Amino acid sequence: MAQTLSGYLLASCMLAPGIAITCSFHVRAQTWNVHYGRPEEHLVPGEQSRISSERLVIALKARFGERRGTEGLRDLYLWMKKEFSSCVGGGRSIGKTTINQRLCARDMSGCHDHGLVFSGVARYLGHPAVMVDAAGLMWAEHFKTGKTSRYSGHVFAEVCVAPRGILVDSTTEDFLA
Repeated sequence: MAQTLSGYLLASCMLAPGIAITCSFHVRAQTWNVHYGRPEEHLVPGEQSRISSERLVIALKARFGERRGTEGLRDLYLWMKKEFSSCVGGGRSIGKTTINQRLCARDMSGCHDHGLVFSGVARYLGHPAVMVDAAGLMWAEHFKTGKTSRYSGHVFAEVCVAPRGILVDSTTEDFLA
């Protein structure tokens, strides 16, 4: 994966028939942080995505078993949809909430929380994953001219399903390979 996979997949997303997108996004993957040649590096959880309970990790692995590939990721999405409720957050939890808090509360306030739980659990199940922040194109245009202060964007998860990566919208179950 020499190029930034996220940018390529987003272009596919906008061109693919039958995929509904409510807003256009531009993904700017920070390639210096994503090591496409060494996906195993993205199995290591970060501060926000580290699950502190070994019992919970064992339970998650038992729940999802050895299912790999997109079927396993689809099971993860369906589990999240069934087990978690939505709450109003307005973006206030971005960068502040942890996977432990979301797994305990069983609620999510938006795409950041969905992406955090999806990519975090995917890592524990053996899929290298990163969160991908995308800025809304209209917001970016307004931001360049100083006409906006409220951020508009979306968070995706990029998951390595060997030998390639898949961009996942963990709020809608759109998988873009």
